Amino acid sequence: MSERAVMALSGGVDSTTTLAWLLQQGYTVTCVSFVYGSKHNSYELAAAREVLNYFLARNASVERLQIDLNEVFSQFNSALLSSSSQSIPEGHYTDQTMSQTVVPGRNIIFLSVLAGLAKSKGADAVAIGIHQGDHAIYADCR
Repeated sequence: MSERAVMALSGGVDSTTTLAWLLQQGYTVTCVSFVYGSKHNSYELAAAREVLNYFLARNASVERLQIDLNEVFSQFNSALLSSSSQSIPEGHYTDQTMSQTVVPGRNIIFLSVLAGLAKSKGADAVAIGIHQGDHAIYADCR
């Protein structure tokens, strides 16, 4: 029996690379896409579906779940969230503009859900592909 992994799949380059690596290592992968009310969430979900379809067409051992966290994130303050009237800063990021795009604890919350799901499914691993930058402003990417 192959090992099982649970991972977050946004459809971006980081999570797609993580999925490809896990499959290459022989894992059966449960991909979790989160609905959390970001202004670009619909694009993420569509991209995640496309990535999953790509791997399914190649008979990969993969499944996808979608988990709704809208209620949780509706209480958070960030320019990235639909519940905010702030616009997303454009152009070169500075510390001030980057701080407007932080969704407090987003990756920590995602990892907590993934860990609980992994335990429930008897998975051997939890994975998440996140931004490589080590900016203090993005504490949950470190």
